[in-house]
Amino acid sequence: MPKTKQRRKYTPRAPAIPNYLRHKATGQGYARVNGRQIYFGDYDEPESRQRYDAAIARYLANNRTLPGAQADLTIVELCADYLRFAEGYYGNSSTMTWVREAIRILRRLYGSSPAAEFSPLKLQDCRQVWIERGLARKTVNSYVSTTKRIFKWASAQEKVPGETYQALQSVGGIKRGRTNAAETAKVQPVADKDIEAIRPFVSRQIWALVQLQLLTAARGGELVKLRPVDIDMEGEVWIARPQDHKLAYKEKARELFIGPAAQRLLRDFLLREPDAYLFSPREAERDRHAAAPTHRRKRQRPDPKKTERKVGAHYTPDSYRRCVARACEAAGIETWTPHRLRHNAATTIRREYGIEAAQLILGHANGAITEIYAERDRAKALSIVAEIG
Repeated sequence: MPKTKQRRKYTPRAPAIPNYLRHKATGQGYARVNGRQIYFGDYDEPESRQRYDAAIARYLANNRTLPGAQADLTIVELCADYLRFAEGYYGNSSTMTWVREAIRILRRLYGSSPAAEFSPLKLQDCRQVWIERGLARKTVNSYVSTTKRIFKWASAQEKVPGETYQALQSVGGIKRGRTNAAETAKVQPVADKDIEAIRPFVSRQIWALVQLQLLTAARGGELVKLRPVDIDMEGEVWIARPQDHKLAYKEKARELFIGPAAQRLLRDFLLREPDAYLFSPREAERDRHAAAPTHRRKRQRPDPKKTERKVGAHYTPDSYRRCVARACEAAGIETWTPHRLRHNAATTIRREYGIEAAQLILGHANGAITEIYAERDRAKALSIVAEIG
């Protein structure tokens, strides 16, 4: 049989470095960068070449876009530049959700307007759109802060004058009771019965994550990428040092303390390569297939894929949350999120050992933050008052 040629996978090429050219009409050296002609002075003069080299260095250092305050730079162009930067800087983190929503409203309201003319009143227009959509006050404030961050970056890259960003700083966050923006209910711990209700509807990997959060007070994002190599198993209490955590970008270390109960839970997941993820959705899928009452025939054609989704090597905070949400729906209970389990753990630790212990185990630099997570023990307060009359 004739061999069939395999097509090479197409890999998009990075934009070429703009050439140094001679402008015939004026005799100047120039380069066409991001659709704009940038002039450097008399063609082939040393000063002109030096300006060209400096511009190309800035172009490459800025993700192949040329920084510089430009009077005709539109909001659409600015948003496109920032999105390229943000995708490289934030990756797949949840921050990109805020960035994309801020950019969507900026484009919709003022896409063709000059970026340098974006004013505090225009920012307040964006804010009103989010309020009218029924978003919570804190969510609206976060979108406003994200919009300011876009212009802070643009100012640092000299894409807009510094005065534009400074003026936006006058728009503060909206306060409780001073606006018609919705207020969110205070986050409460998950009821024990609601935690137990999802157990029949989740994989052993997801159930282990749930139990670990309750035992360690860790964030879901700190556990989903945990590997054996990240855990120091010397001593009575193991110490896990996740490489990927909320404050890693600030170069702050994070330690998770794993006691005997959590150790027993982890042992079944430690039998793997040191750098393999403990909680694998691929393993969960294999477990599900093995437990299925019916199996595919050996020569049965595979079903066509309905989506481009691929099963990853580890869970993400979002996929973990979706697994819990589906289990809540299957159990017929109100949906709760894994983040609330941190409130459960914090409340228990504070009740038994005090606020300082809760602060240490949760990894908070400020005790005021721990107050948000650790609910006050009302029953204890009532019993004290009953004793003292």
